[in-house]
Amino acid sequence: MSEEKCIFCERRIGESLKSKEHIIPECIGGKLTFKNVCRECNSKFGSEFERELETSFGIIKDFIGLKSDGKSSKKARFDQEGRKVIMDKEGPRLKDIRVVSRENGETILAFPNEESMRKYYTRMQEKYPDTKIDIERKIRESEKHFTEFKLLRYKSIFPFDKIVRASAKMIYEFLHSIKPNITLSSTEFRDFIIKPNRSIPVTLLKNYYPFNLNYNHIYHSMVIDARSDEKVIFGYVELYSSFKIVFLLDDNYGGLPFSAGYYLDLMESKGYSQSIDKLPLNKEIFMELTKKFDFSDYHREIGNSIAISASKARLYPIKEVLTNIKSHLQLKDFK
Repeated sequence: MSEEKCIFCERRIGESLKSKEHIIPECIGGKLTFKNVCRECNSKFGSEFERELETSFGIIKDFIGLKSDGKSSKKARFDQEGRKVIMDKEGPRLKDIRVVSRENGETILAFPNEESMRKYYTRMQEKYPDTKIDIERKIRESEKHFTEFKLLRYKSIFPFDKIVRASAKMIYEFLHSIKPNITLSSTEFRDFIIKPNRSIPVTLLKNYYPFNLNYNHIYHSMVIDARSDEKVIFGYVELYSSFKIVFLLDDNYGGLPFSAGYYLDLMESKGYSQSIDKLPLNKEIFMELTKKFDFSDYHREIGNSIAISASKARLYPIKEVLTNIKSHLQLKDFK
């Protein structure tokens, strides 16, 4: 039995260094795990760039109500005025109680919802029984301030370099999970992941659909395509059905051909392994695409793709019910 080593730093993994690593980070819904990453590397990657995935695609994650670390996604975001806002299935709401105005010696407060307002004033009434509080009047006064939170404008910074490194880490771990004993011809791809300020050839592949999936759902996907005739290993990562990137993990591969695919349905919170066909490019085409690739040219396109996924997520699960409603209706219902 071969000794377990970390695929990144190559140190031996004893009991004290063992770590449960999620190939697709758990903070964006990942379920597939991998054991050959030491605790130190796991922690390092989490703090360096994995959390960027959560914040950059946060609008999609929040609209889905995606579970993260075993809990519902209720992480507060900030609107343009710096107020904490939580996204839920009813839409955006303020996380905290705040002062709206002070008029005639009376303070008017804004609450996340009516329930929190009733609880607040009920507690105040119990704490100060001599003070009479007209809760219904307080609710009416606060309603006029509610509409200003309805049209929340969502801003997201997209650090391309960190998103690429995080994606490279995913596909590198996926490769080693399906081929534990594989050895690449060089450490260039691994070094790009573990050492900042390095570069490798990459390109986006916007019109590639490796699996026959439900268009109304949102997915994370990974594909490995190893070819002996071209001596290459390609890797493909797709995040939230919007960001699609292709890597060349090895340009002098000396092993047998193989391929593997995996996708995670974020609506169902289930992952599936599936065989795939070759990626629709060869080494020559890939290198040509990387020479022409300029992220600034794709910035708007990625923004549009994220917006499309966000619109799907915003209608979930209502859209699922409407899509399937015909199967639940019978002709006798219409008279």
